[in-house]
Amino acid sequence: MDMNIKYRKMSPSVVKSLVSLLVCLALLKAANLLFYGSSEDGPRDQARVLRCSQPWHIFPTRAYGVDKDSPPYKLNLSIGINQLNKYLYSREQLAAPNLAAGSLYIEDVFLAIKSTHNNHWSRIQLLLETWVPMAKTSVYILTDGDDPSLAANFGNGSRYVNTKCGASHKDKDLMCKLQVMYDLYMSKIEQYKWFCSVDDDTYINIPNFVKMLREYDHDKDWYIGKPSLNHIYSVMEHKKKKISYWFATGGAALCISRALAKRMMPLCGNGEFIKRGEAINNPDDTAIGYVCNYLLGVPLTSIPEMHSHLEPMWQIDPLDYHKQISISWGEVVASKVIVIPNRLSIRDEIPQFPVSIDPTRAYTFHCHLFPKSDSCRKIQDRLGALPDA
Repeated sequence: MDMNIKYRKMSPSVVKSLVSLLVCLALLKAANLLFYGSSEDGPRDQARVLRCSQPWHIFPTRAYGVDKDSPPYKLNLSIGINQLNKYLYSREQLAAPNLAAGSLYIEDVFLAIKSTHNNHWSRIQLLLETWVPMAKTSVYILTDGDDPSLAANFGNGSRYVNTKCGASHKDKDLMCKLQVMYDLYMSKIEQYKWFCSVDDDTYINIPNFVKMLREYDHDKDWYIGKPSLNHIYSVMEHKKKKISYWFATGGAALCISRALAKRMMPLCGNGEFIKRGEAINNPDDTAIGYVCNYLLGVPLTSIPEMHSHLEPMWQIDPLDYHKQISISWGEVVASKVIVIPNRLSIRDEIPQFPVSIDPTRAYTFHCHLFPKSDSCRKIQDRLGALPDA
């Protein structure tokens, strides 16, 4: 049979769009393999992916009574959320009935949020409306400009700190803020058992955060967090010697015990931290890993439930939301014309705000975890009531 088939020539713009789409799909597949391993072996959790030959501790995934394989969904959901909301994390709750006391509270934690003046409204405001009220006396804002309205929320200077550092993302300015942060903690070290740092695009689940820290002795050397890489980091020391070590990313939050912070003093106090960054030509998070993991030999304790924007947020199972310690959000740039939001994929069964007013999904996540909190009520007063699932 004679068949006349005509092929239409695609325009350059169409070809470019198709190529961009293929690149996008390839990047998504690469991200999946990077964080979750080969699909041929089935799903792989964070602990398996991050296991390596270097001496670091893997923190096992903890359950809160939710069985993902037993229906119904809403029953499983309520079990975990109810347990989370009953957990004692603050001394302010000590008078509450039916709550067991603990040895560590959020008031024992120095929790610094690194920010810059341009992010105060776009990022810090969201944190103030969600998790910060649960840890307010422990939170310090370290930024690079004056902001009277924001400072009023943090004691007008006592916990709002204008570091006087530059506002750029250059190594010099980032190390300047880290130096101020460490020196500030050391000046208050007897008040706080833990020195923790987090980026301004990260949500902290405070009850789980405190529960995790309670499992470690602050009087021993602990360096806790989550690496942004699934392999050891290599860098040139003094531009002469190649060294390798693990470091935790501030995007997922990181913590250092009081004992380790004291050991760091000769290497990091009084301007020495900046020198450590100069030695490896790398800033803040990597400099902390250089000091803790390489110079002092303290292994990085990886916590699977801590997440930065460098991980695919959409792959966190909604049934496990109540187990998480930190989440973040951002974008995956697939090409010059394609940008994919990196955020939680909220199931329809969960009451949620529209993406148009909650693009990070942090408001929805917070109200999902703490539906009866004052902060959730205030969020709904501003954004509108959550619809029924």
